[in-house]
Amino acid sequence: MSSVTDTAGKNFHTRFSLILPAYYRAATDDRKFAFAIGIILSGQVDGLMRQSYQFSFGGIVDATPVVTIGRKFLADDDLSIGLTGRFNYRLGSAPSYSLVDYVAGTPMNLSTMTADGAMINVDFGATYRITKLGEFDISVAGAVQNILGGNYNTKLLSLFKTGNAPPSQNRSYGLGFSAYRPVWGNFTRTMFALEAADVLNNTNGSFFRLIHIGAETYWRSIALRLGLNQGYWTAGIGLDVHYFTLNFSTYGEEMGLNAGTFEDRRYIVNLGLHI
Repeated sequence: MSSVTDTAGKNFHTRFSLILPAYYRAATDDRKFAFAIGIILSGQVDGLMRQSYQFSFGGIVDATPVVTIGRKFLADDDLSIGLTGRFNYRLGSAPSYSLVDYVAGTPMNLSTMTADGAMINVDFGATYRITKLGEFDISVAGAVQNILGGNYNTKLLSLFKTGNAPPSQNRSYGLGFSAYRPVWGNFTRTMFALEAADVLNNTNGSFFRLIHIGAETYWRSIALRLGLNQGYWTAGIGLDVHYFTLNFSTYGEEMGLNAGTFEDRRYIVNLGLHI
């Protein structure tokens, strides 16, 4: 109990994801279509002891076969459209476990906390290069995730047969703008971007919580990144040598409904092997 109370007012978050196996065939100058298929495996744990000593705990494991197709349109390939179909199995913790259960001696195990189910869903996205401003290409983008809704169905697939559905994923909308310059002095692939993500899923909070601003540029094989995530600074550095990528980044995640309420600082390592 002393260990738990020492974390009052703090959030614990950890996440791991693996994309394996996967295949991607990119669109090129003479090929309009892109195609990708793979399996995404991920796990996430979140724990929060509030200053009122109310405790919440959540864990999620996802296994998701995914197929994506994309196509470029118009004379100069200004319009790109992509569609993703996926089957998502989720094992998640039941949301009812609390500090009272812990004090009462209710064990934290699969029989008391497990909920699992599956869903079939579709995501859609598009980008359109609207104009050229100096040396920069100006583009707009939009996306919709979980078009079919985000509730998991225990009848579609349930391994533990508890009758409880795992945490859902709400339908999400996103809108973004970018300015891209292929070459800028000694730097390449320079990008400035602004987006609003997860729109309509923060109805009781501030719109600024949905805003993400960032910039990225490359010096040879080194990527440099800087920006703001929900009002908190974010930065990153990466190495891209075609067959191997390694990225480090940090960002602040807003745990409240409004930007500036409660920051949870996170650190990310991303490793990619591309054959």
